Amino acid sequence: MGNNMPEALQRAFEFERHGARFYLELAAATQNRLARRLLNSLAKDEVQHVMDIDEIYQSLKDGYELPKSMDRDSQKTLEDNIKTFFQHLDKETLRDDLTDVETLKLAMETERRGYRMYHEAMNSTEDENLKKFFKLLRDEEKEHLVALENVYYYLTNPSDWFAQTESQVWNWMNS
Repeated sequence: MGNNMPEALQRAFEFERHGARFYLELAAATQNRLARRLLNSLAKDEVQHVMDIDEIYQSLKDGYELPKSMDRDSQKTLEDNIKTFFQHLDKETLRDDLTDVETLKLAMETERRGYRMYHEAMNSTEDENLKKFFKLLRDEEKEHLVALENVYYYLTNPSDWFAQTESQVWNWMNS
């Protein structure tokens, strides 16, 4: 990335690059199959974010509108991916392997950091295209956090998981 990139985009680019590596490494060291699948899915989303940031930067540099590819519902694919995988797992062995819950806590903190960074970037730019882009990234980090929380609570404390509000719980995990 060139030095002409706005600072907020540069920070986002580095954060997402680090995030992709971070999630791939965590997934590789994770025994629990559900947690591993989620971490790999998050890594894939972070790689997509790196590509999006590069595309946004090029568009801004060339004076174009925000690329249409930014208008997507990637969360649906993340949740669908985990749901399909989850339905084929043996639920009894799933909760037996809880060695990776600290990994999930680390991942949740990373997503909270990303959310705060994008929220701040969104509120501190006057550029409507950038504002829209940072909002998209912020909202996706929030969805990542919800996904991590669902898997974390499901594995560690099912009663807490069931007590979460309907809007946050993936009800299909109760089947």
